[in-house]
Amino acid sequence: MQIPTGRNLGYALAAGALAGLAVVFCLGVALAYAGPGGLRSRLSAERATPTEVPPTATETPVIRGPTLPPSWTPTFTPTAYPTSTPTATPTATPTASATPTSTNTQVQPPTNTWVPLPTATATRATVGRCPATSEAFFGTVPVTGPPNERPGHLDPELNIGLRGYAITYEEKALVELPGAVDPNAPRFSGLFEPNRLPVIRNVYRVNRWLYEPEQCGGDPDGCRGLAERPYRVTMAGFATTPGEEIRIPERAPQIYPGGSKAMVLYAEKERIVLAYTLNDTVANGYVVYVEGVCVDPALLAVYEAQTDAEGRHNTGYLPTLRNEQQLGTASGYELKVAIRDSGEFLDPRSAKDWWQDM
Repeated sequence: MQIPTGRNLGYALAAGALAGLAVVFCLGVALAYAGPGGLRSRLSAERATPTEVPPTATETPVIRGPTLPPSWTPTFTPTAYPTSTPTATPTATPTASATPTSTNTQVQPPTNTWVPLPTATATRATVGRCPATSEAFFGTVPVTGPPNERPGHLDPELNIGLRGYAITYEEKALVELPGAVDPNAPRFSGLFEPNRLPVIRNVYRVNRWLYEPEQCGGDPDGCRGLAERPYRVTMAGFATTPGEEIRIPERAPQIYPGGSKAMVLYAEKERIVLAYTLNDTVANGYVVYVEGVCVDPALLAVYEAQTDAEGRHNTGYLPTLRNEQQLGTASGYELKVAIRDSGEFLDPRSAKDWWQDM
């Protein structure tokens, strides 16, 4: 083996020193990574325990609009009604027969004294917004001609709710119609106290009733048909205040001595039908339908006392009313009124007929 000398020896010593340093560096790196507390231990610990990041609070945006004033709530003061009932006192009933009246020529009955039948006691419970008791007195008058054979609530000629009616978009104001004027026609202004021309809130068309079973799927009682013609409006809704007094449409001729102007053909809690004759039918003279009225409990009791268990008129008498006599109160904000003459529905807006005094 050749032993280096001189310059070669220097190169050999330098190379050996570098090699030693490299070994020492490698050993240091290995200890730093793999030794206790080294980099590998710290990385393993960090993987085992992840660092939690605290949640960031997010503020929910609030949409602010204009500040509204508090809502106004109307306060209604209920009307106090008497709670006592009149005592029924039996009296004799008139025996004279009255002559039927017609629309244009009123034939007065005999001038015997009119004696009303006793008023039945009203004891039924309050129905919704309607009063339950009354101290009013209502008499009766004798019916001329045969009685109606159908119970009132099942008769579409009396119970207009069976026919139904639909709102129409005709003019909500009085109208001028052609034809003759009857100075003795009922005056609708008399419905209110004091008399007035009310605001017409809505107008309607009453449906006709079909009596032919073949048009009604074989139903022997008939069925509802299309709207009555020829008038475009056959019912009007007049603006009212709930609880205000409702009276009969006034009329000059009497139908029976003692001031009787109208006879009740049919009544239930919130509707009434008035005839301006003594006939138990809608085929003669004027007949007025009033919907949306709380019928006076005493008047309703008198009417029911003239019917049997099925609702047929069976005593030969029906309640009567005079001009300016209250028949009930408005049950809401609209009083619906329809009128017939000899069976035909007419336009209640006709100025020359029903509003002659306005």
